[in-house]
Amino acid sequence: MDKEIKEYSGNAQNPSLSGDGKNAGTQKKDYIISSLRSDIKFIPPGQHGENAMLYDPLSEAYYKLSEHSCRIIQMMDSPCKMQDFLKRAADAGLTVTEEELADIILFLDQNSLFVPEYGRTGKKYESYKLLMEKSRILRAASVYLFFKLPPIYPDRFFTATAPAAKLVFNRYSVMFLVIAALCGYILLARQWHEACDSFINSLSWAGLVNYFWALLVTKSIHELSHGYTAKVLGAKVRAMGVSF
Repeated sequence: MDKEIKEYSGNAQNPSLSGDGKNAGTQKKDYIISSLRSDIKFIPPGQHGENAMLYDPLSEAYYKLSEHSCRIIQMMDSPCKMQDFLKRAADAGLTVTEEELADIILFLDQNSLFVPEYGRTGKKYESYKLLMEKSRILRAASVYLFFKLPPIYPDRFFTATAPAAKLVFNRYSVMFLVIAALCGYILLARQWHEACDSFINSLSWAGLVNYFWALLVTKSIHELSHGYTAKVLGAKVRAMGVSF
C-alpha cells in the first residue's frame, strides 16, 4: 500500500527568509531559490483524488497541495532570485506574495525536494539516500517474512476489478458476514467441548498444512480488502503482500 499522504498547509515560517528591521525585505528579494529535483512527479487533480499531489520517489511519499501551489512549484525549474521568480510568476498570470513563496520554499527544503546543494542540503540528501539503500537491504534480508502477491502491477489489477468487487463488498455482504459470525459463535458456545477436541486432534503435520492454507486465503482476502478500499477512496495501490 502507499505511504501516508502528507498535506501542505502553507503556514510555516522560514527563519532564513524572515526577520525584523530594514534588511528583512532585501534578504527575501536576494534569496536564491533552488531548482526542484528532476525526479519529482506532479499528479494532477482527479488522477488520484480531488487534490493535486507531488510524488517523491526517493522517500516514496506523496504530498497533497492546492493546484495554485502546484503551479508555483512547477515553475521552479532553475535557480533564481526570489524577486525574479515573483516577476516570472506575475508574467504567467499567478498572484504570489513573498510570504506565500517563502512558505513553499520552506516546505520543499524541509522535505528535501530541491536539487541538493553543496553543504548541509547535499549531506542531508546523501544520508537519506544511503538510509534508503540500507532499508532496501533489510527488506531483501527479511523477504522470508514478506512476499508480494501477483499481479506485479497491483494498481492496474485493482482498477480493472474494482467494479466487480463493488458487487461483493457492500453493506449486504457485511450484514451477511456479521450474521454468519454470530451464528458461528453461538454454535461454538453450544459445542465447546467438541470444538476443543477437534482443535487438539488437528495439531498434526497435516493439520498445520491446513492451517497454513487457511491463513494464506484469509490474509489474501484481508489485503485485497485494503486495496479495494484504497481505490474507492481515490488512492493508488503500488504494492501489496502477505506477511508471516
